[in-house]
Amino acid sequence: MVFAYSRPQQLSSKMALSHARGAADTLSFASRYAALQRVFNDQLREWHWQRKGGTFFQIWQPPGVIFSCLQKDHHLHGQRVPAWESWGFNDPKVPTRLVLRALGGRWVSWKAMQRRQERWVIADSNDGHLFNAFVRAMDFYGIDAKDPESSFPNIRLLYAHARSALAFFPKQSLRSLHIHFPWAQRSSAPRRAAMVNLQLLLDACSILEPRGELHIVADKEELIQEVQS
Repeated sequence: MVFAYSRPQQLSSKMALSHARGAADTLSFASRYAALQRVFNDQLREWHWQRKGGTFFQIWQPPGVIFSCLQKDHHLHGQRVPAWESWGFNDPKVPTRLVLRALGGRWVSWKAMQRRQERWVIADSNDGHLFNAFVRAMDFYGIDAKDPESSFPNIRLLYAHARSALAFFPKQSLRSLHIHFPWAQRSSAPRRAAMVNLQLLLDACSILEPRGELHIVADKEELIQEVQS
């Protein structure tokens, strides 16, 4: 009876300890997430303020985030971009891959962490998607939220529109270009050209290596057929 009675007490004690640890982990995660959100939003607000003053881009290094013109600055696309050496990667022999539209950064973050010998750049004009990719990279590399002292070893985050992101890269510098769920052409107001059009494909051919790869992920077969035609 003593044994039967003491065992539930032991389990209860362990359960209480487990709940306490779980609560502490939850608070720790929430605090770090809030800190990451705060520092990212501070940089984003700073960029919007700088943009009003005429700045064309802002480099947050470390950890490795670049803010640039978006769709409203369509007349400036590709005209004012930072030098690759100021924000990119030093070794030109290491494969570099660009992903247009992070969609939360889950897939590309997993790929970058799986293939650490390669370099990955995530470009997205949605600050929410880019922030999610930022959180995943900061957590994986264990970089301090308030005072980052090192850059992401093999990831860069580019806050830019898909039409202008390709202009950030030197010729024949990319091993592959990945386009996730490109939007289709819209003829009704406000009109919008298809994301994957002739100009984008020409720009892609310019920055891809001679045997570079173009990957397009779409949920509509018509988009793929349109690109192939």
